[in-house]
Amino acid sequence: MKKLKKIRPYVVVALFGIGAKEFLFRYSAINTADIAVIDTPVSQLIWALNFILCYRLFLILDRRLEEHIPWFFFPNRRIVLQGGVTLVALAGMLYVLLTINKLIVGIEHPFRIKDQGVLPILVIYLFILFILLYIVSKNSLNSLQKYYKETEKLKEEKSKAEYKALQDQINPHFLFNSLNVLVSEIEYNPGNAQKFTRKLSDVYRYVLQSRNHELVTIEKELGFTESYIYLHQVRLGENLQYQVDVEAKNREAQIPPLTLQLLCENAIKHNIATSKKPLQINVFTQGAYLCVKNSFQLRLEVASLGTGLENLRQRLRLMGAGDLKVEQTEEYFLVRIPMIIS
Repeated sequence: MKKLKKIRPYVVVALFGIGAKEFLFRYSAINTADIAVIDTPVSQLIWALNFILCYRLFLILDRRLEEHIPWFFFPNRRIVLQGGVTLVALAGMLYVLLTINKLIVGIEHPFRIKDQGVLPILVIYLFILFILLYIVSKNSLNSLQKYYKETEKLKEEKSKAEYKALQDQINPHFLFNSLNVLVSEIEYNPGNAQKFTRKLSDVYRYVLQSRNHELVTIEKELGFTESYIYLHQVRLGENLQYQVDVEAKNREAQIPPLTLQLLCENAIKHNIATSKKPLQINVFTQGAYLCVKNSFQLRLEVASLGTGLENLRQRLRLMGAGDLKVEQTEEYFLVRIPMIIS
């Protein structure tokens, strides 16, 4: 039943192609005798295959445009682009098919169409266009429904991710390490203990406040990440090196909250940080992307499911920001996050 449902549109298109050929031959400067010569089963097959090919190319175009210019985000641009391409392609296909048949029978002016043939050709043209527009509208409706479902799903995932981020900050291991460092600082470096406490407070405050925002400025995210990295640097010392090189003009761009924390946490969690092999984390901009790059010195005993990056990728796509890019070599791991300019 599913196979039949998939084949049915192609059968309809093929039959319509044959019908259009029979209709157009009568109004394209081809006389009755010539029609008898070229109106063969092979000719009918050629027309049917051409219409199927046109239909298939149209579906491919619709799918490719949906990947790069979704109806959900760019309806006006999509209508202009897809409509223009479809109009030109249809006109070209009909004209080429008619001209080829006239060349076959040796008509004196194969590129000319009878005046009285313009209206019927226009009728066929508009009818095909109507069918394709129906397909487009159906696909766009499906696309909107798909994005609506994904929106609801990602809202739920976002809540779970934020809750998990909060849990990760307050999980026993992180809290135990932080409190141990704090006790040590109070005993041996009381002045630094106050700074450590403020940074720890800043981290928890930001995590709680970020739950109310879909996007935050890079400036705010960098401020939070500096506090988060500081807590680890007090524990790891020079084994963890953090550097930021983001121009002022890019700091008002936006990204999803906790993006940098996620990437820095992954770097610290999955890589070795020793005096011989210090872990380097660099944050910088590159074109329209905010980049986080860390030295690649993997801990073999730590497993990774990649759920954090995948969740971030889905959130960016939902916002129409484009996809993040991941690059991994033997020396470094790099994630490029598209910046959202408001």
